[in-house]
Amino acid sequence: MNHPKREDWVRYLYGEIEPDRRRQLNEHLQGCEECGEELQNWKRSLKRLDAWKLPRTNARLDAVA
Repeated sequence: MNHPKREDWVRYLYGEIEPDRRRQLNEHLQGCEECGEELQNWKRSLKRLDAWKLPRTNARLDAVA
């Protein structure tokens, strides 16, 4: 089976892909469990990254250093 390139999946995830190519990728997902699992893993990773917050710092201490 020919799998789409990762670059296509990244553009797919971010909604930056042409409608015809999105349709092709959706069709591929219907029959490819491997790509579906990988895409779900990427979505989970993106969700975790979006939820991640940097710890707060004391701005005055940072300015003195």
